[in-house]
Order: sequence, then structure tokens, then C-alpha cells
Amino acid sequence: APFGWNGWRYASLLITETGAGAPAIMKDIGELGPVFGGAFMWSPAFWFFMILLAIATVALLAAFLRNGSLPLPRFVIVAAFAVMAFSARRNVVPFALVAVAYVAETGKPFFRRQSLTSRTAALAAAAAMLLYALFPLSGRYYLHMEIPSRFGLGVTPSFFPHGLPLFLNTIGFHGQVYNSNTLGGFHLFHGYPERKPLTDGRWEVYDAALLDDIRNAPGSTGLWTQVVHTYSIEGILLRHTSPEARALVPRLKAEGQWKLVYLDHAASFWLPAASYPSVPSLDLSASRVPTSSPARLDDCIILDYFLFLMDAPGPRRKNLEQALGLGLTQEPMLETYGMLQFQAGLMDESEQTFLRIIERNPKNAKAQNELAFHSFRKGDLVAAEARLRLALKLAPTNNDFRANYERLREALRVQD
Repeated sequence: APFGWNGWRYASLLITETGAGAPAIMKDIGELGPVFGGAFMWSPAFWFFMILLAIATVALLAAFLRNGSLPLPRFVIVAAFAVMAFSARRNVVPFALVAVAYVAETGKPFFRRQSLTSRTAALAAAAAMLLYALFPLSGRYYLHMEIPSRFGLGVTPSFFPHGLPLFLNTIGFHGQVYNSNTLGGFHLFHGYPERKPLTDGRWEVYDAALLDDIRNAPGSTGLWTQVVHTYSIEGILLRHTSPEARALVPRLKAEGQWKLVYLDHAASFWLPAASYPSVPSLDLSASRVPTSSPARLDDCIILDYFLFLMDAPGPRRKNLEQALGLGLTQEPMLETYGMLQFQAGLMDESEQTFLRIIERNPKNAKAQNELAFHSFRKGDLVAAEARLRLALKLAPTNNDFRANYERLREALRVQD
């Protein structure tokens, strides 16, 4: 190994960073999550892994029954990768690479005879494998997971601020950045050596105590001030849906010591309020979205969370309008859009949005509750009562629905 002892030390870290005895910080990484954890077991990839594991086991038994022994080198390789696959979600893929090759090699002798039965079985096996591969290859896997931007060639367009490097070059920014950890590699790739991220995801090589301070800083006023001072932070790069953004964005907006200068569908960039006087802060008070048009539904969903954190209902409503124009609409998105219309006083538009939800899913309790209000404001108390009764039937433990129903029943008694 070119790095001598340090190379082996790094390899040992990769082995010990998973499992029950792993550092707490490593347990927060999704790809290091347990194979039998809820997050992975609900995904199609889990069942692909389990079926492939079963097929590989059958292949091993078949090889043993046929030859009276196991090919030891092959067995050690497949077994080792199988054990490794159980240690973390990310290790399922290496197992799949060796298991598929082993199954194909083991099954070959069973299909050598050129009988009709053998050829039929071989064709059936090939067709089954092709059909099995069709799900991920077609992109349906990603649509099922509601992340269609992950399918296709080239760099993922929705999760990285591709316009930021040019922006930073234009304004001449060269300072130290506090960044969402998932954007560290992106910032390093585009800015090195003039611009460097504070962290870049390689958590196993950081000092644990320092890394804990950096990660916990957004949620602690004292730690945040200390980190900004210690590392001379001159810019903040936040991915919209990151833990850092959830904690920092409302604070940055409320305190006014930083100004928002860059925004796209993936991330925001902030500068100290008194620095770079020629760079204006972005205005989120109007009913417009200060970024380019979205290319995918994901763009709008990710940006919506940032606008929610910024308490910017106007741009948020405009962003969701763009999302609805892209298709693939989801009920939660329509619910949010309807409520934003209601808050803006667009009552008829809000009612139409909730009616649209009911057309898609009559069992949406929230939409039934909101439509009950619209019937009430129009004076149709009977229709409102019917809507609320249905909402309560669909969600009998919802206290808000029950309180609305009781108030409406009282209004009907007064009317009688």
C-alpha cells in the first residue's frame, strides 16, 4: 500500500465505523444504516437483496449436491460479501456484484444439455432476470421512491447548486465557508484551492470532538458564534433540506447578521450583512421565485422547504404553481398549495384545489375538512356538516376536526 500503516489504519476505520459499537456520528449516515432497519426494508432494493441472497444460497447448495463439495475460493468470496452486506446498506451492492456472477457460473452446467426442457428452463431463467432488471433500469425504481431526478445520464440536476461556482467567481469570493456536509465535496471540487469547505463528508478522518461541535453549532447560539469566530467563516452554504438548514435558516433570517445573496432549487448562499456591499440581498417579500424555472418536480419540492423555513408564502405559492405545471403532483403538495391560497385570501382558488384533491382521493380527510369550511363560508351548513362528518369518519382521533364539527353542530342548532 502506498500509504503504509496509514492505509491499513484507514481500512480498519471503514470496518469499525458500522454496527452497534460504531461512533454515534456514523449512525446518522443513511448508507451506513442497518439492512434490517425500517428505512431500508420498505424499499424495493431490500427485497431485491433478499431474493438474490436466497438464489445465491440455492446455487451454493446445488453446487454442493452436484459435486459433493463446495468450491472453497468461490464460497469464501460469496460468503464474505454476504456477511459484509449485513453490516450496512451500502454493502449490499458489492454483494450483488459477486452473487450474480456466482449464480450465473453455478447455473451454467445445469443448462448445458440441449434438450427442449433445458433450453426452456434457460430461456425462462433469462426472461426472469431481464424482467427483474427492468424495474430499476426503466427508472420506475426512482419514481417509486419519488426521486426521479436520480435517474438518467449526467450529474443529478436537482441536488447541487450548479450556478453557485460562477456566482462566487463573479463576486470574487475566496473566504472560508460553513457548509451543509453533503455539499462539501461539490464546493471543494469547484473551488479548490481558493475556496474550501469546512467539512466534506469524510467523517471517519475528522477529530470526533471538533466534528461534534461543528455539527451541533447550528442548533446552539454559543457554539455557532464560536465556530464562526474560530474558523473565520465568511460565507454559509446550505442545502435546503439539510439538518444545518433546518436549524440555521430561521436564525439567519431573524438575526439579520447575514444576507441571502444566492438561491437556486438546491441550496442557498449567505454573506455577512456588512460585506460585499455591491452584492444585493435577495428579496423574498414579493410573490415570485428568485431563481430559474424548475426542470423537474424535485426542484420545486426541495425549494418549497427552504421557502417554508424563510416564512415566504408568496414565493412559496408561486413555486408550487410551477410544480403543478410539471405534472406528477402529489397530495401533500396540493394540500400545501391550497392552504397557501387560503392564507393569501384566494378563497375560490383554494376551494378548487381541495376539490381537485377529492377527485383524486375522496378519502383525504384534510381536504374534506377544508371543503367543509368553504361550504360554511358560503352559508351551506348542511354540506359543511356532511363534509366534517366524513372527515371524522376518516380520521376519528383528529381533535381539530372534532372541534370544527361540534362548532358546526352548534351553528345548526342556533339556525333551527
